[in-house]
Amino acid sequence: MTIKDIAKESGYAIGTVSRVLNNNPSVSPAARAKILEVIKRYNYQPNSNAKHLKQQSSDGLALIVKGTQNMLFVDILEKMQAILEERGYVSTVYYIDEEANEVAQAELICAERKPYGIVFLGSNLEYFTPQLAELRVPCLLLTNSAATLNIPNLSSVSVDDVSASS
Repeated sequence: MTIKDIAKESGYAIGTVSRVLNNNPSVSPAARAKILEVIKRYNYQPNSNAKHLKQQSSDGLALIVKGTQNMLFVDILEKMQAILEERGYVSTVYYIDEEANEVAQAELICAERKPYGIVFLGSNLEYFTPQLAELRVPCLLLTNSAATLNIPNLSSVSVDDVSASS
């Protein structure tokens, strides 16, 4: 049995199963219970060698999430990981503290994993300096606009709340 089998059996995305296996707190109690029930029923044991190989792969995207309690991000991640999986990409979610520097985390990830790209959710724009371009991977800022930052490898998807409320 693989993590994909658990996802299919439980009805949840691979990313959600991964978060349960890694004891991430951002999974709903109902989802956690269902996934753990499938894991127990099939006596699933994670393969540490496979996990290590997956972490060393360079076919993935790093998803850096600032904070662990934002349910909007959980919903965004669930959908994003499903789409990435359909297209053959591996995504790894990195949860960082609300006060942590997400660009410093991205630098560490790039040094260790060599991802194809990085997606930032819930970011503090003051950490985004031209130094980000040195990572030499495409970066995407969600929920904040990168329009005024002038960093060549940084794009964004955001909503203008003022205009949207009119």
